[in-house]
Amino acid sequence: MPVLNSNKKKKLPNLKKYNKKFRKLEKEVMEMAKDPYRLNEFWSILDVNGNGKVSLAEIDKLMVYSYPKLNNKKALMRAYKQTCLMDGGDGDAWVEPHELPQLLVNLFYFNKLYAAFIDIDRDFDRRLDKNEFYLGAKKLGLKLKRKAANKEFEEMDANDGGVVLFDEFCVWYTKKINPEREIATCTIQFVDKQKVIPRRKKEAFVQQEVPTQTPVQAPTLRNRREINPNRHRTNKPNFNLYLNSSMM
Repeated sequence: MPVLNSNKKKKLPNLKKYNKKFRKLEKEVMEMAKDPYRLNEFWSILDVNGNGKVSLAEIDKLMVYSYPKLNNKKALMRAYKQTCLMDGGDGDAWVEPHELPQLLVNLFYFNKLYAAFIDIDRDFDRRLDKNEFYLGAKKLGLKLKRKAANKEFEEMDANDGGVVLFDEFCVWYTKKINPEREIATCTIQFVDKQKVIPRRKKEAFVQQEVPTQTPVQAPTLRNRREINPNRHRTNKPNFNLYLNSSMM
């Protein structure tokens, strides 16, 4: 009589069906990310105003014009918040040079997840119900009976709203394949690093006498450039310090 193996591993979801869509572009970008010179060129294009940090708007603009395959707003937001708040980020609302390689990795990760999510979403309302998940589970490499699918759905539906949003779908999938990795949800807030300047008392301004100054002619555009020609530029980052080959 055959002995049943009670220690059989539970099958995990996967994104094999969606890797092909991004394979060529992902290979190109990951090769670029390992080259400090090319990564520096990419940063120069991304950092439009040259202030040494990149906003969500700057990332979005580059995706729209140069990387249309990655131009999915929900995936972009998840990648941006994950990079800034979780995967080695410092918690502020800017992507800095040392965070750029991880941002590139996250852009592909969340775009693959979004491709799976909208493929399962049969009525295109950008949320999943129990029936949609049951019918679409096979696209994630899962063969689930109705009862098992409902159980997974309830685990996914964190707020018990009866539907699953992309945010919840990302958390569920990541916990399945990498339980130690924490996903930044839409409720997590950025850290405000602006310095708080203490307010002065009104009396201090009243008592102070405004010193008379001789008027100074405002510098022209040409004079401003002569005074400080690099006032809008920052030193280029050294990506040799930031790259981590094991991450790629």
